Amino acid sequence: MGSCALWILRACLRFTQILLPLLFIVGLTLCLERAFFFRRSRLRPESLLIGLKKFAVDGRYGEALRLCEQTPGPLARVLKRFLLACEESPGGDGEEKWRRQADWELRALECHMGTIALLTKLLPQVGCLGALLALLDHLPAGQPMPSASDFLAALFPALAATAGAIALNLSYHALHGRLECRGREIFSGAEEFIKFYGAKRCELSGIQN
Repeated sequence: MGSCALWILRACLRFTQILLPLLFIVGLTLCLERAFFFRRSRLRPESLLIGLKKFAVDGRYGEALRLCEQTPGPLARVLKRFLLACEESPGGDGEEKWRRQADWELRALECHMGTIALLTKLLPQVGCLGALLALLDHLPAGQPMPSASDFLAALFPALAATAGAIALNLSYHALHGRLECRGREIFSGAEEFIKFYGAKRCELSGIQN
């Protein structure tokens, strides 16, 4: 193998050796960030909906808005947007606005999930490339096959990348389950309160008429 080709081979091998831990660290950091974000966005729809229904029955919509402002999480922001839309246009139901807000909240929850999935797929591919380059680098000039120690050393990048990909894949599926759970809680909680709010408003209108 010529000196120029050998230099290019070793440069590519060094690049994969740097890229592998970098990809894993980035993926692990994103998984931890998403786990913390989901924990911070953890919903308690039961207590929020009970309070909002109580205020809606009594007609205390200002207190309902304050409850939404004081409650963390995407569901409270969606219901606050709905109440504000109904206050701005009493004749409308705010359907389009609360669904738009819910879509925004869902996109915020989905942030970085695609990147984690991409890193999970890239890790074993980069590991296989690193193993191939290491085998070529350890291939002696006068022998058709490398020694057992060189062969095991060359396989280390592929083994490390596979282990990292498994860890990231498990984390991704755990996070994806939490994401689906948060999405269901947002839409089911919002639809439950909006149906209650619509029925209560129709009831109040019938009493006034």
